[in-house]
Amino acid sequence: MAYQIFEKRNIRVTTPAITVATNGRIILNVAAARLFHSNAVENVLLLFDNERNMMALRPISKKDSRAYKVTYGKNQNGCSFSGKSFLDFAQINYSEKRTFPAVWNENEGLLEVSVTAESHKDRQRKLQPVEQGKKQSKVG
Repeated sequence: MAYQIFEKRNIRVTTPAITVATNGRIILNVAAARLFHSNAVENVLLLFDNERNMMALRPISKKDSRAYKVTYGKNQNGCSFSGKSFLDFAQINYSEKRTFPAVWNENEGLLEVSVTAESHKDRQRKLQPVEQGKKQSKVG
């Protein structure tokens, strides 16, 4: 059997993105977390547009019983919150980990995300066969 090159799973994204994890957590990547951290965001309201299949996060500064508390990672390298009840309400599938691109809407003060199947970034493992006869660079 020939060797296959494993294409790493974690891809660094420099634009905002949101991941929906299998445990119902909503995770913001570094770019989105830095945007929130620079604006001192501690809580968000979750919004859903059923017609456009869009979700949005609205940062808020005041206490609100409808808000979700944002937890930041070390060095603001991401942030997350538990959104299982929202995901169930919006019927967003979280049986597998999925990442969606996000866009900051300056006029509305929202981080917007299309949760359609087409917007989902497929991050499954991909193996590429090693071409025979080509020299591979040494690691070490």
